[in-house]
Amino acid sequence: MVLSASDSMKVTSDSTLVDIMSLSAEGIDLIKEISNRYSEDPFFEIILTKLSDFRNFEVKSGLIYLHKREILCIPKVIVEDRSVCEIVISEAHSLLAEVFHVLHQFQLDSSRI
Repeated sequence: MVLSASDSMKVTSDSTLVDIMSLSAEGIDLIKEISNRYSEDPFFEIILTKLSDFRNFEVKSGLIYLHKREILCIPKVIVEDRSVCEIVISEAHSLLAEVFHVLHQFQLDSSRI
């Protein structure tokens, strides 16, 4: 994931992975891409057809969340010839790599003082 300087300024401590993904080189609007597409995933299709039987899930604005914990569920769907799950994992990995790089640089800079 590569963020430009102007994009980095938009990232705050309140930013979520979904927010950061929309700023990355991939430029994927995760919410828009998965909204109302859960029926394409056989697992979530079952949940949608019998939502009352699955109390751990809730649907809000075309998105499925784990109830009580407000965790967004990611369906197995394809966007631009890539699995959304693959894109999310790749972006999360890149974000962690950038965080560790910044922390490492901070440690190096601190040790020089």
